[in-house]
Amino acid sequence: MTIIVSRIEVFIIYFCWIPLFSLLLRHVRSMILEEDEIGKMKSVVPVIEEPNPPIWPDNVLLFRPDDEPKDILERIKVTEDEKYEYRDIDHNNEMKWGYNSNRHFTKDRYALLFAPGEYDGLDFEVGYYVQLSGLGVRADDVVFTAHSRGPFVEALNKREVVGGRPGLSLDTFWRIAENFKTEADEFLWAVSQAAPLRRVHVAKDLILHDAGAFASGGVLANAIVEGNVQFGSQQQYLSRNVNFLQKKKGIFLGAWSNVFVGCINNPNPSDGIIIAGGPSVTIDSSPQMVVEKPFVVLKEQILASDPTKFELHVPKPRIKNNKKENGNDSTTTTSTTATNSTIGPD
Repeated sequence: MTIIVSRIEVFIIYFCWIPLFSLLLRHVRSMILEEDEIGKMKSVVPVIEEPNPPIWPDNVLLFRPDDEPKDILERIKVTEDEKYEYRDIDHNNEMKWGYNSNRHFTKDRYALLFAPGEYDGLDFEVGYYVQLSGLGVRADDVVFTAHSRGPFVEALNKREVVGGRPGLSLDTFWRIAENFKTEADEFLWAVSQAAPLRRVHVAKDLILHDAGAFASGGVLANAIVEGNVQFGSQQQYLSRNVNFLQKKKGIFLGAWSNVFVGCINNPNPSDGIIIAGGPSVTIDSSPQMVVEKPFVVLKEQILASDPTKFELHVPKPRIKNNKKENGNDSTTTTSTTATNSTIGPD
């Protein structure tokens, strides 16, 4: 019986395991050769990296402070909403220029990038599907001076009178402005949803409505406002980590549902309108965590051999830290609380 088993084992080893092992060796050898060939290919074909500065497509417009204002405005014109004339019912039916909403569902997309410096004599609308971005490390690195209106968003379709007011801001969607300072007497940003205003320094008044035209919703984040803030006809508006420097009479609340998170100089909730049995103002002065949006910075290099480069800055999250002392919760560091060192564009 033992001899028979041994012969069977020999048979299995010779006719089964040896061919199988040989096949395995050939497979391993093939893999080694393939890796070697891939290595040779890698040594022949260079790794292609994205150039910096990038080769921007035609819908990315880069401006510098030494550009002529008229040239900048001419290039921006294609990104603005369509203009048309209307009669201003607030000024004796005087004929004025406004904007319509014909580009509401256009496929066009634009980015307006402003290199650090001062820009004078620029008045332009931020249209549908447009992102306006300053390229400085701080918001104050890109300045639209007091001699101009700077960027703005008006109510659209002012030929139509709705609720006794010309035009609407209920569909001024899908536009962004961030990372700059404006010195205009009134910075008009009359938008609704999907049109955030981030990382801005407003040197004077911030107007979030256009002469009372209906508006609904918006976001103001990581900002400093030195003058008054008029919410006007706005509703469902979020202000997050904003330093309202005008302490006494700085915030004029809107229709209803204003939310303030991590802000300095919040409005008194009693100033708001009471609806549905509850206050229209919600305040969270000390959120658990604050995470800012990444932003692009233009780095001017000193060496001629190292040209201008772009960098992506990713701000670190600010987290509220708690610890227990004697069985009680106590806050030791509240880095999300609004302070002059943690809030605003700087």
